[in-house]
Amino acid sequence: MNMEITSKKYSEGDYEKFVYLLEKENMKKYWNKHLGDNWSDKENRKKFQEILENGWTYLFFDNGEFCAFTSFFPDEDEKNNLFVYNIQVKKEFQNKGIGSWILRFVEKKAKEKDFRKMKAFVWKGNSAFDLWIRKGFEKVDELDPCSFIIEKNLKGQ
Repeated sequence: MNMEITSKKYSEGDYEKFVYLLEKENMKKYWNKHLGDNWSDKENRKKFQEILENGWTYLFFDNGEFCAFTSFFPDEDEKNNLFVYNIQVKKEFQNKGIGSWILRFVEKKAKEKDFRKMKAFVWKGNSAFDLWIRKGFEKVDELDPCSFIIEKNLKGQ
C-alpha cells in the first residue's frame, strides 16, 4: 500500500484521542531508564499544554489512519530558533519514511516563520537519533549523561 500522509493541526480532544497513548508508549521507557521510574501522566499533560500555548502541534495520518504527531515551539532562550519537542511515530509506522516526512514538514514551517535554526532534545539510546543526523542535525551539547541537544542551521539552505 502506498503511503498517503496528510497533516492536521491539533484541535481540542486530540490529546486524549491520539497524543497521550502514543507519547507514553514511545517515551516512558526512556524517561524511566534515565530519570528513574517516575513517569507522570499529569506532568506530561501539563508540559503538553505549555507547548500548545506557545507553539504548534500537528497530527499525521497515513491513508486516514493516525500514525504520528509533532510539537514544536520558539526556543525560550533563543527566539530565532525553533525547538522540536516531539516527533512521535506509532511503532507499526516506524522505518517507513514518516519521520523524514515530518522533519521536512517542520523544517518548511520553520523557514516560513523565519527561524534560523531547528533544535531538539534527544535521549541517548533513542533509535531516532540516526534519522536526525541523516537530516543534517549535529550534536551541539551534552545536557547530562543521558541526553543531548542537536541542531540544524536553516539559513543559507
